[in-house]
Amino acid sequence: MGKDKKPRLHQALAQDILDADAPRRGKKSRTPKAFKVIPSLSNWEEVLSLTKPENWAAAAMFQATKIFASNLSASMAQNFYNLVLLPRIRDDIAEYKRLNFHLYMVLKKTLFKPAAFFKGILLPLCRSGSCSLREALIIASALAKTSVPMLHSGAAVLKIAEMEYSGANSIFLR
Repeated sequence: MGKDKKPRLHQALAQDILDADAPRRGKKSRTPKAFKVIPSLSNWEEVLSLTKPENWAAAAMFQATKIFASNLSASMAQNFYNLVLLPRIRDDIAEYKRLNFHLYMVLKKTLFKPAAFFKGILLPLCRSGSCSLREALIIASALAKTSVPMLHSGAAVLKIAEMEYSGANSIFLR
């Protein structure tokens, strides 16, 4: 990205993305226009990091997931799920002992790209070895309430079955 374009993009995002913080302050807001173009950029991960996704409100995370799940390829969506969504979901469950409604809807929305969901959320969570039973139950609940193609779920079951046994893995195998 050119030197003169980067500050302009950063300024446009900073000005426009402030609106994404409004749900945390209790205000209903629109999705910023500058945010909607991020998935079409070649360096979308770098630009996304400028928006500081760790500070987004849960409702803003849901809107972002809708945009990214529909506009990114499966491999790019997998990166978004793994780098942005998974840490946020795990932090929310660890802090509140439950998952925010908007983040639960995010989980259900991610299942529209099942390969990206399994490779970006479920399998890394199982491989981490630190998945709590509560996290497993919440994510398995969202998984059970959504229709998933048999080929994708069969491949995920096979991968999880090959992993070392843990209580969380057995919940996903159920």
